[in-house]
Amino acid sequence: MMQVKLPRGIKYRVEIPQPGIIIPGSENEPIITVFGRDSNIQYKLISCALEQDCIVQDTYSAGNLDDDEIEMIDSWVEYLTPSLLQEAGVRHTIHFLPDSTCYYDFASQTLYGANGYKEKKGVRTENRENTAPINGEPYKLKKSETAFIELLTRTPNAPFSMEDVEDLSGLHGAGSVTSTWHEFKRHDSAIDATFDRKNGMFFYRGIPQIWVIGEDKEDELTLKKLFEVVGYGDVVASFDKTRLRVCLAEKASPEEKLMFLGVANALIDLTTIEMDINRFVVSNYCPASVLIGFLNRYSSDNSVSLEAVWKALREKLTENLTLSLNASTYHYETEEIPSRLADLKGYTVTAGRLEKSLQRICPAIKSIITSTRVGTDYFGYCDIAVKPSTVVDYIAALVLACFSYCRSEQDPMISQKKTRYQSILTALIRKQFNYSPPGDGKKGIIEEIQRMLAEIQLETREAGLDSSVSKLIKINDLLNLLGNNDSNSLLQTSIGREL
Repeated sequence: MMQVKLPRGIKYRVEIPQPGIIIPGSENEPIITVFGRDSNIQYKLISCALEQDCIVQDTYSAGNLDDDEIEMIDSWVEYLTPSLLQEAGVRHTIHFLPDSTCYYDFASQTLYGANGYKEKKGVRTENRENTAPINGEPYKLKKSETAFIELLTRTPNAPFSMEDVEDLSGLHGAGSVTSTWHEFKRHDSAIDATFDRKNGMFFYRGIPQIWVIGEDKEDELTLKKLFEVVGYGDVVASFDKTRLRVCLAEKASPEEKLMFLGVANALIDLTTIEMDINRFVVSNYCPASVLIGFLNRYSSDNSVSLEAVWKALREKLTENLTLSLNASTYHYETEEIPSRLADLKGYTVTAGRLEKSLQRICPAIKSIITSTRVGTDYFGYCDIAVKPSTVVDYIAALVLACFSYCRSEQDPMISQKKTRYQSILTALIRKQFNYSPPGDGKKGIIEEIQRMLAEIQLETREAGLDSSVSKLIKINDLLNLLGNNDSNSLLQTSIGREL
């Protein structure tokens, strides 16, 4: 067994953040501080678990430690990261799909809530007759199966080779890997939908891993939760074409909440969910036909630009927030609810008053990001310092994210379309909120290669190879920058010949 220890005279302490979901790269990561002999070295434990740059440079001091001793500390932290996370009270799980009951616990290497099949004890075969249903009972995975989760989910949509899988799983030979892969994919429909294998490469297409401190549950983002934060005043107002809608915030109907958040008509026709409108707002339920229509509209090849939708939603939210302040003043002075725009004439909102109102919302919006799964699903390594100048953009992002958590009756088309929608929305959020993952230089180039390879995989599936030629050329250029003599080494031989 590997022996790892700290150098002489060195101690450590684990600093635990506030309870909630931990967003990788943010200030709420648990930190281990290693100190002694005038040294002070801090590591972000989640980043360590993801095998990313995790040393906090701002506080770094080597003191009287030599290079060998610093290397000893690095090795100690790397080896004990899982134990240190447990010491910090961190639960580490992954749910695969937003609406899946199945999830994997990294500490126990156990699958919970699975609806598929497991191999009968002592029998190894791909035959369904020699399997047994899991029926949602806890199911401890074999080491070779945990490798698929622990390797592929580190970077969703990034490609991993057969050699990568063999190194971590202990499996040897394509036949052994393939057999275990098929067995693993049968454990649950969410696993089957999110773990992919194409052109000799392995991919994970689902939502990211989650780290949580606190209660044994992950709060879910809903439009109801968002309305309670944004519509904090006495009254809320919205303007739909020619009609002003104003109501007391505490008595707002589901329709009025959707109007205020800019969802009604702009994003979805409320008549299509009339019978389910309350479930839609409270628990993210949306009829399958309506959800598929929404996902098609904003994430298919000929879809409406989600960036343009974001911009329109931001403008509508700003308008409704301003109208609500106008209506609030009117209601305070007259003790009545305005019914026409003309009623609000003279009740203007200054820029300073609007800024103060937005400032009140900022802490609660940040809390939603850090206390629900949307933080890790979309905002990892993004700026989450919510300010009055940016808070409306954060609200727009959260409104759009709600649709990725919608549940409906089972339909095989939904999972694939959701994955596409989540990918587009993630890219927009990263663009808007200064996505800055750790690492630069050669590591950054490799990450760019992985990102584009994942995009190509999706495009070739949907539109054919021709649409991806320019990206393939760019990938080869990046490989050349790395000094790779075989510029086609990450591509299948047949693809290289076609180019």
